[in-house]
Amino acid sequence: MNDAALLRLAGRQHGLVTLAQLTALGFTEKAIRHRVTAGVLFRVHRGIYAVTGTRDSFEFRVMAAVLAAGDGALASHRCAASLYGLRRIRCDEPEVTVSGRTAPRIDGFRAHRRDVLTAVDRSRIGLIPVTSPAWTLLDLAGDGTERNRLGGALDDVLVRKLTSLTAIERVLTRALGLHVPGAVLLAELVDERRQGKQPSQTGLEDELLEVFRAYGLPEPERQFKLRLPGGGTAIFDAAYPDLRLGFEADGDRWHKGLLDRMRDEARDEQAGLIGWTTKRYSTEDIRERPGGIADEVFRLRREAEAA
Repeated sequence: MNDAALLRLAGRQHGLVTLAQLTALGFTEKAIRHRVTAGVLFRVHRGIYAVTGTRDSFEFRVMAAVLAAGDGALASHRCAASLYGLRRIRCDEPEVTVSGRTAPRIDGFRAHRRDVLTAVDRSRIGLIPVTSPAWTLLDLAGDGTERNRLGGALDDVLVRKLTSLTAIERVLTRALGLHVPGAVLLAELVDERRQGKQPSQTGLEDELLEVFRAYGLPEPERQFKLRLPGGGTAIFDAAYPDLRLGFEADGDRWHKGLLDRMRDEARDEQAGLIGWTTKRYSTEDIRERPGGIADEVFRLRREAEAA
């Protein structure tokens, strides 16, 4: 038995070890019970132990769920999305997926079975086995994620280059043939971007676009590029080019440095020289005063159309 080896192994697994791993290190059932009684280890799930003092983080709970689910298990669905940090996707409890066997029923996490996963559908985030970004999006689509929120997650994956449209399309080719839930919806969103719909850059930008939709405003162009008379380019989060109106979700404006704010103001001034009106909306505006934003945009549209 080697306590140093135990600590090294647990250190690579967010403080966790399995019964099988302890046995392989030479720990007997009696020795394991002794370390639990002595407060060196504590039981997390059946056959899963943690070193006392390990921080109870989200990653700790996910790794415990993956280990408890058995060989080949992967963090998946909203859990995988949270590990990837996909915008505006919340995870309340770990979720895992297993292949080739019944999904286990264990308190503390949800388990799914998916027998069509291949090697390319598997990845790792640090030490945690996880579904690939493309398959994670497919699971979100099949699990009832609202269309616009799913679109934002897709854009996040593309903007951060976690995967590509081509890689997602390869997964969708298999998934559509197998009638995997969510494949049709995800394919529609991918096709929109293939047809030229620009990915949004941030979650706050998604929220601003949702304000436009919620109040019945015409769908603006996303990530519209405007050449400025002084040289350079302005890129608006949303724009009505025919009316020369540009909008920015500017949530961190008051946390920017003075130089950044001056650059924004200079860019807006340059756009104004060629007849463009720029409006910037803070996080507080978007989340607490969406009706005020909508009223202003309607007014700006009316004025521009009348000019």
